[in-house]
Amino acid sequence: MEIIYNGGNPGDFKAEFDEKELNEIREKVGVEKGDVLLMTASRLEHKNAVDDVIRALVLLPEHIKFLIVGGGTEEDMLKKLVQECKLEKRVYFTGQLDRTEVPKYRYISDISVRPSRSEGLGNALLSSMAAKLPVIATQEGGLADFIFDAKRNPGIPTTGWAVDKDNPQQIVEAVQEILACPEQTQKVVATAYTMVSQKFRWESIAKDMQTKVFSRLTTHE
Repeated sequence: MEIIYNGGNPGDFKAEFDEKELNEIREKVGVEKGDVLLMTASRLEHKNAVDDVIRALVLLPEHIKFLIVGGGTEEDMLKKLVQECKLEKRVYFTGQLDRTEVPKYRYISDISVRPSRSEGLGNALLSSMAAKLPVIATQEGGLADFIFDAKRNPGIPTTGWAVDKDNPQQIVEAVQEILACPEQTQKVVATAYTMVSQKFRWESIAKDMQTKVFSRLTTHE
């Protein structure tokens, strides 16, 4: 058996965006000088646990804001939760976007957060690593294949900050650690970028399909 993964969004590996356009997006979502922007790009469904990030935001300083990219069945519920938590000025919903637009929102953000309750692979997090964002995530499902935490995975190069599912407090602690240790954060980001570049680029995946699958079929014939 051979495992061949999906890849990250190609637009995140080599992003060439006009700074004026990025500034317009920053203004639209309410990012001000000195703000720290958490972001998630996902379907707004229970399994992706966007509600846990909102609950974590309550426990974080006011200059930390949250950008929610995507749409789904829980959008109304999440907007109601934002209102209940009095976070209207700190949370921005983009609604559903074309996949080609999503990298722009990663490039105005500071930290990618996806505390999934269940997951297949987690392409959005691979794309965040390709965009050189520090990543906070659970290790549910396929996320365990590439989210390696310094404390939970000793001996493996660290690629992110792992949290338990349904645990907003651990999200808070991960955000605090990322912001408090910029040199460590940059090392983790660089390690994650190298990993995703080598293993999760579509060029590498196509090569794996050729050498591990198609060439064997041809040989057997």
